[in-house]
Amino acid sequence: MKRQLELTPREAAQKLGIGLDSVYSLLWSRKLPAKKVDGRWLVKASEVGARLKSKEARRGPSGC
Repeated sequence: MKRQLELTPREAAQKLGIGLDSVYSLLWSRKLPAKKVDGRWLVKASEVGARLKSKEARRGPSGC
């Protein structure tokens, strides 16, 4: 199975469990690094993974 290196904003939103508008807000504020290719945003899958790890770390071991 091939690993996906880049995600669309919609895919990033699904993985992060947030809305598409929130992803675009993160992109425009440069809080979620991405690049535009042919007018479309591409987010590195590793950046989404790092954001998920950070989110989990803030929740703590109980998941609350």
